[in-house]
Amino acid sequence: MKRFPNLLLLAIALAVDAAAAATPAPSFASCFVLQPGVELSTSASHTRIESARYDNRDVIAVSVTLSDEHGGGTVVQYHDPGTYRPIALESTGMHGLGIPAGEVRIPDAEPYPDHVARGTKVQSTGMPLAQRLLPFDATITFLGFATIELPLAAGPRTFEHTCHLQVSVDDARVDYWYASGLGVIRADFATGDGLVQSNPVTSISEGI
Repeated sequence: MKRFPNLLLLAIALAVDAAAAATPAPSFASCFVLQPGVELSTSASHTRIESARYDNRDVIAVSVTLSDEHGGGTVVQYHDPGTYRPIALESTGMHGLGIPAGEVRIPDAEPYPDHVARGTKVQSTGMPLAQRLLPFDATITFLGFATIELPLAAGPRTFEHTCHLQVSVDDARVDYWYASGLGVIRADFATGDGLVQSNPVTSISEGI
């Protein structure tokens, strides 16, 4: 469980270097498209996707704020509006998750590949951003495209062609589902003993 906070950070860099083992498949890159004017909430956090300025350039900012109950704090990820690749990360500090305050620039991040084969594995040691965030090596696996339904506050909603990615280290693992325009819509935390916690999005506001 102690490593789950670090795996949350790794979600930012999941696919940056995945192209090495790519083969034709449905569009992988489309899962990471970000639509400004969106807000998402889970039981533990609130996420806002918006147009912004960073380092004298137009960007898409993804701000994730933890609830006070979970320690508070905000992490802002800045993305290129054309390729959606991450270019920087700023944190006010999320002490409840052990995430320090600070800034990380990512000048070497590559665009997300269009095609990645199901089952492709990437070691975080080969990912520049992950090397800066993690004190250990993790395995990132693309498990394929999935259709999932979430019981949102406004009613059930089905998400097709989400990208299912799994981050694992030792006996801990986190499964993420990325939906085009929205980012992560569900994260499941597990150990060798089974599922520990599921953290799906509970509400989505679009066009704000």
